[in-house]
Amino acid sequence: MNALRLMLRLAWWTLLLLLAALALLIAAWLPFNLQDVAPKTRPAELQLPAARVPDERNAAYAVAGLLAEAGRDPAAAGRTVWAAHRSWSALPPAQRAPAAAGRDAGVNAAMGKTLSAPKGAPLNCDGQRATCDADWLAAGDALARQRAGYGAIGERCDKLIEGAFEFEELLPPGRGVDAPIMPWTPAVDCSRWFRSGAMAALARGRREEALVQLRRADRLHRELWDGARTLIGHMVATRLARNTYNSMAAAAIRDPALAEAMAPWLSAPLDTRAGARRWMVHEANFQRGLVDEVGPSVGAALAMSESPLAPLGTGPGAEVVAWLGSRGIGFHAERTRQRIDEAWMRRIGTLEYVWPAVLAGVQVEQQARRQLGPAGRVKWRNTFGEAVIEASEGALGGYLARHADHELHREATALVLALQRQRVAPAQRAQAARKLPGVSDLLKERMSWSADGNALSVRAWQSEGFGYDPRRDAISFTWP
Repeated sequence: MNALRLMLRLAWWTLLLLLAALALLIAAWLPFNLQDVAPKTRPAELQLPAARVPDERNAAYAVAGLLAEAGRDPAAAGRTVWAAHRSWSALPPAQRAPAAAGRDAGVNAAMGKTLSAPKGAPLNCDGQRATCDADWLAAGDALARQRAGYGAIGERCDKLIEGAFEFEELLPPGRGVDAPIMPWTPAVDCSRWFRSGAMAALARGRREEALVQLRRADRLHRELWDGARTLIGHMVATRLARNTYNSMAAAAIRDPALAEAMAPWLSAPLDTRAGARRWMVHEANFQRGLVDEVGPSVGAALAMSESPLAPLGTGPGAEVVAWLGSRGIGFHAERTRQRIDEAWMRRIGTLEYVWPAVLAGVQVEQQARRQLGPAGRVKWRNTFGEAVIEASEGALGGYLARHADHELHREATALVLALQRQRVAPAQRAQAARKLPGVSDLLKERMSWSADGNALSVRAWQSEGFGYDPRRDAISFTWP
C-alpha cells in the first residue's frame, strides 16, 4: 500500500513538474511570437512581369481546350474553362468549397465529352524512357496503326503548331494553395503525336515527312519553354525538350542526311537559368499568396510540412494552432512574407553562377540540412510561419539539376548530329567528339564512349543525388 502511494505521489509530482516546465516554455516563447514586423517594399525582382503575349493571341487557351469534344473550338472551350477557374479562384477562401460544383459544371459544359489519346505500347513508352524512339522504330507498323486513334487530337495538334503559335502560360488571379493549374496533358499528347509520327515515317523511309514532324516537335517545346511561367510549366517544357532531343538524335542516327537539316535547330545558345528565374519569381508570389490564406488554417499547412511540429497540425492540436495563428501568435504573416522574399532573392542570386557552381551550393545546403536534423530546424521566433517556409526549403535541387541536364542533353544531341553530318566512323567518334569546335569542356568531362564507339553516355547532373531515374533521365545515344 505504501509503495502504491509512493508511486502515485511520484507520478503526481512528475506531472506537476512537466506542467511547470511546459508553462515556463510557453512563457519564454510567447514574447518572441506576439509582435509581427512592419511591412516593407518588396524587391522589384520579385514582381510578376507583365504579360508577354496579348490575351487575344495567346495559344494557351487552345492548348487548354485541345481535348474538348470533337466539333468544338478548342480555343473557345479553353477560354470558357479558364474563365470559370479564374472566377472561382478570385472568391474568398471560405466561399470556394460551396462554389466548386458550379465551377465544375461550367467546365464540363464547355469541354463536353473530352477526347483522349490512345493508351498502351508502343505509343506510350514506360516511364518516358530514353529508348522510346528505338522501340518506335522497331514497331513502325504497329505504331502507325495506333497513331490512327489520335483522330481529332492529332489534327488539332497539327493546326495549332502550324498556325501563329504564340504561347504564354495561363495564371490564376489568386496564389493560394488551391489556385488552378493550367492543363498540360494536351501539350504532352501533341509532343508524343509529333515525335511518334517522325519515327513512324522513318520506319517507312519517308525522310521529308519525318523532318516535318520533328520540326513541329521542336517548335512546340521551344514555344512552351519561352512561355512557361510556373515551376510545373518549366518542368513540362524541359521534359518535352529532352524527349525531342532523343527523337532528333535517333533520326540522325537512322538517317544521317537528316542531321544536316536539324543542326541549325540546336545552333543557338541555351541558358536555362533564365527559365529558373521566371519560375522562382512565380513561386515567391505563390508562397506569399499562401501566407495570405494560411492564418486561419495554419494547422493544415503545418501538417503538410516535414517539421517536427507537423503532428500539431492534426487532431486537437490543430484547433489550438489555428486559434494561435489566426491571432498572429507564432505565425507572423508579414515576417513570413519577408522571409519568403529573402529566401527567393538568395536563390535567384545564385543563378548568376554557372550550373556546376549552383548545384554544388545546393549540395552543401542539403548536407547542412541533414546535419541539422528536423529538430534543429524548428525556429524559436515565428515558429509556425518558419515551419511553413521550411516545407519547401529542401525540394529545389532536383528541379535545378533538370535545368542543367536540359542544357547538357541539348549539347550532347548537337554533338551526335555533328558526328553524323561528318559521317565519322565508329572507331573515330570518341576522338572526333573531343576535337569538334564548340564542344564545351563540361561535356568533354562528363561524356564517355564504349570501346567500339557505338554508344555515348553523358553523366547527368540528376545522377548526383537529385532524384535520378535512368529510364527517364539518362543522356545516352546508341548506334546500331
